[in-house]
Amino acid sequence: MLHTPRQTGKTTALGALCNRLNGSGRYRCVYVNVEPAQTAREDVEDGLMRVFQEFFRDSHRCIKLDS
Repeated sequence: MLHTPRQTGKTTALGALCNRLNGSGRYRCVYVNVEPAQTAREDVEDGLMRVFQEFFRDSHRCIKLDS
C-alpha cells in the first residue's frame, strides 16, 4: 500500500515498477487502485467487495496482455 499526498508520482512510479517486473518474465505484477472502496465508509463488506472487484478486473486485464 502506498499512501502519499496528491500529485507526488504514486501512479507513475507504481506503473513503472509493474511494467518492469512484468517485462522481466519472472514476476507477474498487478496494479490495483482500491480508491472505489472509499465510498463504502463504514460498510466493511461492501468495501471489501469493491476491492475484490477491482483486483479481479485488473488481474484479468494483466492476464489478457500476456495472451
